Amino acid sequence: MRFSLTQISDRVLTGVTLVSGVVLLISCFELVRMQYEVRMLTAEKERAERVRHALLDEASQLALDLSKAALPKYVIERAGALGYVNADVTNTIMIQVPASRLGHIRLEVRK
Repeated sequence: MRFSLTQISDRVLTGVTLVSGVVLLISCFELVRMQYEVRMLTAEKERAERVRHALLDEASQLALDLSKAALPKYVIERAGALGYVNADVTNTIMIQVPASRLGHIRLEVRK
């Protein structure tokens, strides 16, 4: 039996061609799968950004409502609606405490 170089090279080239075709087919399927994952991740990212913006808007609105609710006008209105009277000099009792009893208490408010 004699083997010629062309028969061997034809077999090698055929094998390389088949392997290359299989690798190319697998690469195509992998590319399609990766594109699908990229689209899914992009859609998920956009949804997360919409939720983030909605939550930021809600947080801003809550901060605005809280700052508005802390205004003296609204506090007095709510207190009046609940049956409380406004604090003023006529209905306020001043308690005097000797300074010696307050010496150990820090009376400063710090941020």
